[in-house]
Amino acid sequence: MRHSIKTTMMVLVAMFAFSTAADAQFSINLNKARKALGIKTKKEKAMDALKPTIPQPDKKGKPVTIKWMNKKVGEWDPATLMLVFNDTYDESAGEYASQHITFMLDPATGKWTNIAGRPAGQMSNDGTLETPNLGTIKFNPKTNEVSMDGEVIGSATINEASCYGTTFSSFDGYVSPLLVAYTTFGVMVSKDQIGKFKLLQQQAKAEAAARAAKERELAAARAASSSRVSSSSSNSSSSSNSSSSSSSSSKQSIELYRSGSRFGEIRPNGDIYISGSRVGEARSNGDIYVNGSNRGEVRSNGDVYKSGRRVGEIRSNGEIYLDGRRVGEVRSNGDVYLDGRCVGNARNMTSSDVKTVAAIYFFNFF
Repeated sequence: MRHSIKTTMMVLVAMFAFSTAADAQFSINLNKARKALGIKTKKEKAMDALKPTIPQPDKKGKPVTIKWMNKKVGEWDPATLMLVFNDTYDESAGEYASQHITFMLDPATGKWTNIAGRPAGQMSNDGTLETPNLGTIKFNPKTNEVSMDGEVIGSATINEASCYGTTFSSFDGYVSPLLVAYTTFGVMVSKDQIGKFKLLQQQAKAEAAARAAKERELAAARAASSSRVSSSSSNSSSSSNSSSSSSSSSKQSIELYRSGSRFGEIRPNGDIYISGSRVGEARSNGDIYVNGSNRGEVRSNGDVYKSGRRVGEIRSNGEIYLDGRRVGEVRSNGDVYLDGRCVGNARNMTSSDVKTVAAIYFFNFF
């Protein structure tokens, strides 16, 4: 009898083992079958929406608010593929007078039409954009740069656009960067406004150069004063400086990670590297340089300026504010949070590096 019970239990264990293996294999086969049919999960669909391609209808998508600076100016509806602005047509629009300015997208062709069904431009997955305001412009999917007549005039990401260093438009949700480029540059700004953004950048560079010249002048004065110190004091200072230099040289580079992948680093001398290439530097006085040009600064009180305009704040506790709204934080362990979700990590970061790290992750300098 005992032998019979033992044999029965062994059979049941074997059946369970075989059943589990079969179930696992069946699950894998279902997954392959789903992919073969082109069926995507919710996560895969969400990631597709962020790719720099022509948006496709999302029946469950909710309207996304579009802002100019801090003011709501319209909405993008991912379900109907319509851009609806707060502004309305004037009396010259005839039957459409007083109706909201509206643009509709054909997802198959990338063509836009206005409320009367007339052409209003087109966008292509290669980044070419035909627009109502600027004519033909180009969006680079690899760098997010927007160019007009061969000159880079700004950038467009999954939720904001900047022109010559000034962030002028934002989306309260993540969408295709191609859509952001068409909406902001193709519809919302004029060539005259672009010229003004460029002038702002030039003025900011001139002011930064003047500050740098003043700092060099003060540094030279301090050096001259220091040279008059007694020999013993000089030796003591030299010893202290040597110790400080040794400590600085031992400082490690800050490794920058996003979604688990390393994308850049901040070296001890302030040089910033992205994908292996030097793209700029963060100077000790808070100035941020990109490809040799001063693009802004992080002031001692945490205020962040781009092209002479205050765009946000980095608080002492690591919290990040953009245009008055808390969007995330850089924690003491280097973790970077956006809207409550960890999106990256700055390894080897110290408390003195928080502002530089925040400038890279949140303020679109690079």
